[in-house]
Amino acid sequence: MSRYFFSVRVDGTLIPDEDGLELASLDEARALALRNLAETASDTLAEGVGPCLMEIRVTDADDGQLFQFRLTFEAVHDT
Repeated sequence: MSRYFFSVRVDGTLIPDEDGLELASLDEARALALRNLAETASDTLAEGVGPCLMEIRVTDADDGQLFQFRLTFEAVHDT
């Protein structure tokens, strides 16, 4: 098993992952990253924010970037 680190950035604010998670594969890390990104976006949209840029960066134990996902969205509410 390998340790993967999932650092999140929301509109410029970095939330580093200093502990990481041990997972069985890179595919499992990718799926978890996408699921976390979707859940965080859902929570943020519920707050009714304006345009938002969210990214999740997955690295290995040596801080080598494995992949990064970005999502830009906006909650538009009709009055």
